Amino acid sequence: MTNYSATMEPPPWQSYCSSIENVLIGKSVSSIGDYAFIGSSSLTLISIPNSLVSIGQGAFYGCNSLISIIIPVSVSSIDQNLFNGCTSLKSVTISGSVTSVDDTAFSGCSNLSSVNYLSNKSITNGHAFDGCSLLEKISVTQSYSEETFCGKQVEQLWSNGGACGDYQIWMLHKENGKLMINGSGVMYDFSTTSDVPWNSNRGKIKAITMEEGVTSIGNNAFYGCDSLSTVYIANSVNTIGKNAFYQCYVLRDLDLPSFSLKIIGNGAFSETGLETIAIPNTVESIEDNAFALCEDLMTAIIGKSVSRIGSNAFFDCPNLINVVYYGKTDPGESSQGVFEGCTILNSVNVTNNYESESFCGITELVVFDDHDPYSSSTSYSSSTIITSDESTHSNPDSSSSVTTSDVSTQSKQDSVILLSSAKTIGPSIFIILVNFVIIIVDKLVADT
Repeated sequence: MTNYSATMEPPPWQSYCSSIENVLIGKSVSSIGDYAFIGSSSLTLISIPNSLVSIGQGAFYGCNSLISIIIPVSVSSIDQNLFNGCTSLKSVTISGSVTSVDDTAFSGCSNLSSVNYLSNKSITNGHAFDGCSLLEKISVTQSYSEETFCGKQVEQLWSNGGACGDYQIWMLHKENGKLMINGSGVMYDFSTTSDVPWNSNRGKIKAITMEEGVTSIGNNAFYGCDSLSTVYIANSVNTIGKNAFYQCYVLRDLDLPSFSLKIIGNGAFSETGLETIAIPNTVESIEDNAFALCEDLMTAIIGKSVSRIGSNAFFDCPNLINVVYYGKTDPGESSQGVFEGCTILNSVNVTNNYESESFCGITELVVFDDHDPYSSSTSYSSSTIITSDESTHSNPDSSSSVTTSDVSTQSKQDSVILLSSAKTIGPSIFIILVNFVIIIVDKLVADT
């Protein structure tokens, strides 16, 4: 990205800075220019890909609504005035290769109280956090060997950490075994368990929490985490991948998100310790073997939007006795052995609106009055532009089109800047109105 000046050459979106609330940097952008978002007083969230290699000085100077930030794994330095004047900044995670932090980088960050450093590279000199009176210690991994980080005392809080998605990082707490997934967007899919970044710590994971903004759980992500008992899945997650929690034998505490979840993948919860599962109304597909071999499973409540239940989805769940379905037609009509081996399941509870004569091969149906347990007056509205890297999205208000990057659903009230695939970005901009202001940076110019 082009470097800008605080006074002589401000960024081209400078006149909109007071309205910008969210910024998502495209995965092919390699740098954020000097003073790129200076004075963006409404900016609360910035999503930076792990592929980014540099952030210019003063890039977030005076962004006094910014609450947290993740420095991606490829960035090697935190330059002068980077977060100067970010008075609302509370949490910083430095996730990778940083070897230097300028003394002015966090000047005026009076509310900064949490800094996580996930590398073993020593940075013992400097005074970057001298004015951060609420910050008592820097949380580091157990591989960090020094007693200080930028002049602050350290605490070996994390076993390890790193990237698990283009916009995600993970941290495993050394004492309580809680794995935290922070950031946004899609988690990587993993071909085998050995590809999972926390593979060597798999047996230590006892609980998992995911930050809102994470949209998927990758294939094989937590396969074989045999000490895992509790999972909090963010409401933003729409897909749970193949074998995601396969053979998590003691997993019992699980609430599936009821806002966005659509797909529960093949074998996702097979051989877990679940006793009850409630499938939200948003879910459309329960794939093959999703809950197979769950010996303790007794109750399955299935929301009305499920249109497919795959073969062997509940295979050999010997204690499954209560199944409730809120949809209208048989979602397993073309599947085989959905409840095979469920030896005490003799009937299925369906609503008085149910139109089929059987349910996944079970012909005895118990009809009840339709009262949807998932209905709620709570709702959340969204308006979004969803595109892929290198795709073209037409401006609904003009004949112009712009190139954009991956972006997940944003609130109608959000103002967003999308920076797309290029190493250098010129100053031309287009404005699109889709119930809110979006600034799209266009005219991408490659480095020569």
